[in-house]
Amino acid sequence: PAGFVLIMGLTTAVILIRELLDQRIKGPSDIAMIPRTAVLGMLPDVAEDPSRPERAESAFHDRPAGVFAEGVRQLRVTLASKIQQAGHRSVLIAPAAPRSGATTLVTNLAEAFSRADAKVLILDANLRRPGIHRLFNLDAAPGLADVLAKATDIDDALCKTDNPNLDVMTVGSPEHRVFERLSTEGMGELLARLEARYDLVLLDVAPAQVAGDAAGLANRVGGVVLVARALSEKRGLIARLKNERSGTHAEFLGVVVNGVRSSAGGYFKRNMREAHAYQNKAKAAADA
Repeated sequence: PAGFVLIMGLTTAVILIRELLDQRIKGPSDIAMIPRTAVLGMLPDVAEDPSRPERAESAFHDRPAGVFAEGVRQLRVTLASKIQQAGHRSVLIAPAAPRSGATTLVTNLAEAFSRADAKVLILDANLRRPGIHRLFNLDAAPGLADVLAKATDIDDALCKTDNPNLDVMTVGSPEHRVFERLSTEGMGELLARLEARYDLVLLDVAPAQVAGDAAGLANRVGGVVLVARALSEKRGLIARLKNERSGTHAEFLGVVVNGVRSSAGGYFKRNMREAHAYQNKAKAAADA
């Protein structure tokens, strides 16, 4: 018996030490451990969505009854409440690190807001590795960089999509992609003109861990959302980036934990399956 108790005690101690040393973010509870850091919400790993979206960036559009899409809806409600109270019309979606999933969040949130009858613009401010134009099958230019360089007009840089409430301004010509212009008065003036046309402007940007573009833009937009990928980013990184945003003009709205996974047989996976089954039954009843 003494040996059994000793082994159990050592095992428990090892588990506790391992958890304390593991600084990776696994879910919203890990964000809550960071002082004065709000959690806007979480999005499940799109690969675990039973509706099987083919592409994460268009999951809301392609699988509106899916679990991932429902997570986007819940996030939209929370974010809408915050930006309406503060009167923000532009929000920077800043990835903490590469592959955090900010572009996925931008495109899906834009679709969700537009279906709630908001006039939305996606602005591709990722001058380093742009991807919005490819997702919407658009040309990269003319776009944002060309407007900032005064090489084209705003109207010529705005692109329509198949959604009448959703427009896109792509990144612009490679020769005009000057990173420093994102933090200039010209960028602020452009955003002011776009905010007068749209209910919401969502900006995609390069990861904050590897580029300073998000810090510059944070002085021009109304609010900032930080995106962290589960089991990838660490609490220390999120705390540092959050503190850096606190010194800017924009309101720090909170953190979104993206790609949250479920353990085999865990409650989260069970909830995902139940939500998917409920959505399918509701759709079948509506079609009957």
